[in-house]
Amino acid sequence: MRLNNYPPCFRAHDTLGTGPHRDPNSLTILHQDNVGGLQVFVDQQWHSILPNSQAFVVNIGDTFMDDNFLVLNEKAKQGRSFLSRLAYCHPCFSHSKHL
Repeated sequence: MRLNNYPPCFRAHDTLGTGPHRDPNSLTILHQDNVGGLQVFVDQQWHSILPNSQAFVVNIGDTFMDDNFLVLNEKAKQGRSFLSRLAYCHPCFSHSKHL
């Protein structure tokens, strides 16, 4: 399990966050606040996912995706604060009898 918190930052070069990335995990559960920043790349353009503090974003990551989709957790906006809560599940699928 991983929890991320991005405090407000007024200096762009010190802003915390992640750049464009894929979610290779089997399952990601994201609770967004009102700042937002989550985007998906579909049909050659970025689409923002509107935040809803009353809902969770459930992302199955690359489990059922192909190379046409990329998930972006955009860097925190300068001078804005937000909190992201992520839970990762890494199931072990093995045919070994020695587990």
